[in-house]
Amino acid sequence: MKNTFFTLIAFIVGLSLYGQGKESLISEKVKENIRVRVDNGVHPSIVLGVIEDGAVEFYSYGVKSYETEEVVTPHTVYEIGSISKTFTGTILAQMVLNGELNIDDPAQSLLPKGVQAPTRNGEEIKLYQLSNHTSSLPRMPDNMDPEDPDNPYADYTEDQLYAFLEGVELTRLFCFCLCGECSDSIKSRLIYYPNRTHLFCR
Repeated sequence: MKNTFFTLIAFIVGLSLYGQGKESLISEKVKENIRVRVDNGVHPSIVLGVIEDGAVEFYSYGVKSYETEEVVTPHTVYEIGSISKTFTGTILAQMVLNGELNIDDPAQSLLPKGVQAPTRNGEEIKLYQLSNHTSSLPRMPDNMDPEDPDNPYADYTEDQLYAFLEGVELTRLFCFCLCGECSDSIKSRLIYYPNRTHLFCR
């Protein structure tokens, strides 16, 4: 059941409370908030992890499923959903800062030989456009036929992804700011604030 695999990422805002106590990285107030949310049925479970100065601490509460009542642990696997965008943008920004990639690099340069990424008016999709959602790619591939609609990517293969890329047509411009000072500003914000860049596209 999809609703039983939610994790409360937004609850991270409560981490400002954990520094109040030196004995535990996670304060009792945060733990109590977790228990209240789970006990009130907001989420079946929450697993919170904190890393500070090399120390790691977890707090787990609730069950994986209301049907099985299996208790969660720090090793419980949750559905990541859209949080993958945060991780991907952060990793890209870190690789740019490390000199491993350039945000102006075309996505084509990272694809296997023989796989062609779509272009628009001769313009190639750049890495920063993938990260800030201005690539003009559709939200979902059109060649998905999942066995389980609640887990649509489980049986979606790399070959299907490459076939989609080769067949998709970009029907919109990438974004209003593709060059000059505006673009430089966008790229700078992408490097230092990978999840705070928003653009209007058409």
